[in-house]
Amino acid sequence: MMLAAGVGSPAAAGVLFLGAIALLITSVMLNRRAIPPVPDLARSSVGRLSRDRVVKIDFSVDGRLAQFRWNRLTGRAELRFDTERVTLQSPWHFSAHFSLETERVWRHIIGQQLVEIEKQRPRTFAGFRPNLFIVRVDGTTVPI
Repeated sequence: MMLAAGVGSPAAAGVLFLGAIALLITSVMLNRRAIPPVPDLARSSVGRLSRDRVVKIDFSVDGRLAQFRWNRLTGRAELRFDTERVTLQSPWHFSAHFSLETERVWRHIIGQQLVEIEKQRPRTFAGFRPNLFIVRVDGTTVPI
């Protein structure tokens, strides 16, 4: 017995699946063009918008040069200062790749000062839109 290409056939399901994927890609591309970038926020001391694969933020803590790195693909976040490397988020943890939270804060003490790095991601289409980063040292926002 042969199945006709009807509503319940595998061919119809495949066509519906491909149509849904095409609709999703089109809506993402239209949404990306419709939302203009925020250039004043990207250049201000409040934070940095990033679409880069690896985010590198250089700042100073108590006269020492520090660098924050976050890899968008692996989820690895690390803080480098002097000759030390501190892993803030490992790519092996499940929460590095899948999380419903829109804000994440990493904290580490350098010398006597508390360094907080806050990452804010958009709620919709988060993988296709830039993240906002805010760096604070002892509660004071550091210019980036």
